[in-house]
Amino acid sequence: MKTRSSLFRYSLILFCAVLPLQALDLKDYLENQKDPMQKVINQAYIHGVGEGFNWVNGGMVSIGRPPLYCQPPKLALTAQNYVDMLDAKIKSQENAATPETHVEPLLLFALMDTFPCAAQKPNK
Repeated sequence: MKTRSSLFRYSLILFCAVLPLQALDLKDYLENQKDPMQKVINQAYIHGVGEGFNWVNGGMVSIGRPPLYCQPPKLALTAQNYVDMLDAKIKSQENAATPETHVEPLLLFALMDTFPCAAQKPNK
């Protein structure tokens, strides 16, 4: 049993070592989507970024500030949900985004567009 636990830990460390350590630009994101392994890594990274935005959003509300977006409280988003929203945002920004555009703010704008708060207008 200890061997499995150790193997899992080492696999996790190895997996984390290949995750991006900086912002992911549009050029790399789109290129990574062509390779099945890189696509899985992209998905894990985007899921983490999306969950981070979710934590920030909850933190904003807890200190009495308006949320960045208003996701329904009983709706849990999956990694694929985040990727689908990001891909739709990228497609809608096709003429405005450059290869150096970071995907993280695009995901935030996608969340804001998908789950606008009453006083907010979508970013298109």
